Amino acid sequence: MTANKKAAAAKTRRRGGKDATAGPETTGEWLANLVEAIPDAVYFKDLKGRHLLVNRAFAEISGRPAEECRGRTDHELLPPRLARQCRQGDRKVLASGKSVQTEETFFDADGRERRFSTIKNVVRDRRGKKIGLVGVSREITAYTEMVGKLAESRGRYRALVENSLMAIMIISAERRLLFANTVFYRLAGWKPDDLAGRDVFTVIHPDDRDEALKVFGRKIKSPPDRTKYRCRLLRPDGAVIWIEGMSAPIDYRGEKALMVNFADISRRSELEERLKESLRFLETLMDNLPGMVYRCKNDRNWTMEYVSRGCRELTGYRPDELIGNRVIAYNDLICPEDRERVWEKWQEHLRRREPFQDTYRIIAADGAVKWVWERGEGVFNERGELTGLEGFITDISERKAAERRLRETSRLEALGTLALVISHEFNNILMGISGYAQIARQAPRDEALVVKSLEVISRQSSRAAELVARIGRFGRRRESRPEAVDLSRVLDEVVAFQKGELKMSRIKVRTEYRKPLVVRADPAQMEQLFLNLLINARQAVTPGRGEIVIRATSGKKTVTVKVIDNGRGIAADELPRVFMPFFSTENVRKDEKTDRLGLGLWVSRQIVKGHEGEIAVESAPGKGATFTVRLPRATGEAVGEKKPPPKTRRERTPPGSRILVVDDEDQLLDVICGYLEKKGFKVSAAGNGGEALKLCRRHRFRAILLDYLMPGICGIELIRKLRKTAPGSAIFVVSGHKPPPEDRREIASLVTDWLVKPIELKKLDERIRGLPSRNAPKRGKPAR
Repeated sequence: MTANKKAAAAKTRRRGGKDATAGPETTGEWLANLVEAIPDAVYFKDLKGRHLLVNRAFAEISGRPAEECRGRTDHELLPPRLARQCRQGDRKVLASGKSVQTEETFFDADGRERRFSTIKNVVRDRRGKKIGLVGVSREITAYTEMVGKLAESRGRYRALVENSLMAIMIISAERRLLFANTVFYRLAGWKPDDLAGRDVFTVIHPDDRDEALKVFGRKIKSPPDRTKYRCRLLRPDGAVIWIEGMSAPIDYRGEKALMVNFADISRRSELEERLKESLRFLETLMDNLPGMVYRCKNDRNWTMEYVSRGCRELTGYRPDELIGNRVIAYNDLICPEDRERVWEKWQEHLRRREPFQDTYRIIAADGAVKWVWERGEGVFNERGELTGLEGFITDISERKAAERRLRETSRLEALGTLALVISHEFNNILMGISGYAQIARQAPRDEALVVKSLEVISRQSSRAAELVARIGRFGRRRESRPEAVDLSRVLDEVVAFQKGELKMSRIKVRTEYRKPLVVRADPAQMEQLFLNLLINARQAVTPGRGEIVIRATSGKKTVTVKVIDNGRGIAADELPRVFMPFFSTENVRKDEKTDRLGLGLWVSRQIVKGHEGEIAVESAPGKGATFTVRLPRATGEAVGEKKPPPKTRRERTPPGSRILVVDDEDQLLDVICGYLEKKGFKVSAAGNGGEALKLCRRHRFRAILLDYLMPGICGIELIRKLRKTAPGSAIFVVSGHKPPPEDRREIASLVTDWLVKPIELKKLDERIRGLPSRNAPKRGKPAR
């Protein structure tokens, strides 16, 4: 038996109980067991605050056994804070003599705050005298926390509902408004009293009401889902707003209801309608553009993600055949010669995040080759990552052809302008040749005079050959083939070509540049560019007082060439039109024709743009003009830098060696054959390719000299057959033209050398005698 039970039994005995040793049946024992079983802390104190009786729950709070609690006060058993609270409650009860309920808190050994609700009452003896007090303390820590959380949750819920950006309302099964937040009343424009007892569906637009009722009937019976629906609300002022919302069935205060939340989408609906209209407009615009709008990936296939309908007309393929490379990749449409250039250029612009544009060729579905112009740019996300490319591609084949015709017209115009210069030069040359030939004929026995006459004739012939070569360079037609070009040489050639005309006009030309000035460009187009600028400057200055300066410098990235004249200049209103086609200031000399087309400067600008350069003009009336050209500088080995030839063992071609000369010009055959025979060679002559092949089958020749263009078998076909028929012979092509570009690589592997007419016979003799010891074809490139 516990100490409490023993005490109760002793009291019972003292009060005269019949059986002092009785068990739980006695009142004292029964009460002791009851107090011990109560989960709340129960205790009895005397007037001095000493505990006379405590149960197990109180002992657990004090952290001591119940036996040790008897006779001790709260200050001895409980934490100081709790002890003070208990003592204050005791005084209040004893002072009032009435039952008092209090709340007490303290922190246990783990630092956790614990709360207790305590009821205390006075204990009196039979005479009514106060002898102590009894108290019952129930721990309410968990309950207090739950109540606090519930209050906090309700507060958050109310704040969330009232401060929501969406309107929230609860509708009963009878379509009455049970609840609505402030957002609803603000959007709908109604007041709570206006909707009291009213069917809430009367505020929905009549055209949407039936559908809304159907949705309501279906939603209030169905499980919650996230299906959205739209309708229009009528405000009291007659305004209409579009709303979009969701709903779910709930139990609201014991009543079946539907909770609805929605937002005002009037502005969004308006914007969506405008967006749809814009998209329709853009789609119509893109589909009617003369070309193809696209979006693609930045991969080697240029994998298309979107292609407009103009794709069919441009490429011959439907848009769906290009999207995702389903039938063909766009990269496969680009001409093989242009693919790598386009890829490298696009990547460079994407690295710099710049728009890109260029022209290149594609092969359409029907096999037609088209020139296209493309402009686009990269698309980057917020993290700066490239997500794709967007742009526009259009067919410029007709424009390219027109530009080519205009350039050719400009070239012919320039050559026509030079016709007087050429005729004047040739007349001087022919006069010298004819005059000294007549002098030599009149005095054939005057050896010194004859030798002098022949030397003059030889020099004049060389001068004529050089003039013909220049005409060929400026007048040739071919596709653009960029290569490393030294502009100093081009400028020298251009000045030399105009030397006669400049001399006749008494115009001074001063050149200020150092060699080399290397750019990557097409040589013929560079010659045409600077010839146009020089002719333009010559026509702008006054004969006898004109001066032209050609100044060039080379920077880290660009080569700059300035053509400066002291002519009459260009008016300010004419400057913007200088580079337009068919524009001319008509500033030409009186002795020249004035029906020029005005294409020279336009063509010059097209050439510069095609080489990714810039051209500009500065001028003012009476102060001359300065045309400035900037071209990208080429990197790598300088043009014209000659490497020492490899050392090979050579031997003199012995006298009596057989030489074959092939040409359809009898006069040339006689001259070359006669000269070589006098030098000790055995010479055979053939007037065409067929005869040459027959002779090669009968004899072995040390060297074969042949013209490239002849009747019958000629050109690359004849060279191939001669190489098979006479594999040990050296083959020299002696022609008035340079090798055609399409055959250069093969010719370089088959012939020993390519010699351009006219060639000095002495050099021809030296070339034959200096052949390598083995007469195998020289594996070098023919002259360019």
